[in-house]
Amino acid sequence: MFRFACRNLCSRPVRSALALLGLTVAIVGMVGLFSVAAGIQATVDKTFGRIPGLIAMQPGAPIPLFSKIPAEWAEEIETMPGVRTVCREFWSRAQLIEGKPTFSPPRFLFGADVERAGRLKIAVYRDDLVAGRFFTAADQGEPVCVISRLIAEEHRKQLGDTLRVDGYELTIIGIYETNSLWVDVAIVVPNETARVIARHDPAWLSAMYIEPDGSVPNEELVDRLRDR
Repeated sequence: MFRFACRNLCSRPVRSALALLGLTVAIVGMVGLFSVAAGIQATVDKTFGRIPGLIAMQPGAPIPLFSKIPAEWAEEIETMPGVRTVCREFWSRAQLIEGKPTFSPPRFLFGADVERAGRLKIAVYRDDLVAGRFFTAADQGEPVCVISRLIAEEHRKQLGDTLRVDGYELTIIGIYETNSLWVDVAIVVPNETARVIARHDPAWLSAMYIEPDGSVPNEELVDRLRDR
């Protein structure tokens, strides 16, 4: 049987070579896909592993950008046992930066809850500042922003410069860097400013970031949120 197989392969070398090439491409492709998937999973775990809280958003929404939930829910959740702080979040896509479309790579406008962000023990954008400062109460509703070093270098901007986003001039007061392509895509602005730029109804939020106080296990807190 082995001799017959070898004789058959040698009798049609072109066919044998093409079959071998097809198998090689398929195997290399599968290995490559698994490697990319593992790399993405590792990046996601590394990024979101730093965030100890919970994200509440619309059921079925893959990311906060596509989520829409009533803002009034935040007040109810804040009264739940085990909840330390609830930050209201608003996300939208920045369509134009400096007059140029942001199709690839995409850039996002993140409306931060200035009032409650200061209460967080861990806040990614605030804690990863490499220049300037984060928002204070005086910045609510003001045309100011905190951007990633990646965005700053892309548009050759520095502290004190203005960044034009969807026709609005924003003064850069801070620059952050997380070294994560999943996070360094956001232009962070006060919630009120984000709503003005995106013409967003204040009665709705994209998501809520819930920071537990540690008195209730996260699993139990998730169950309570689902019941609400």
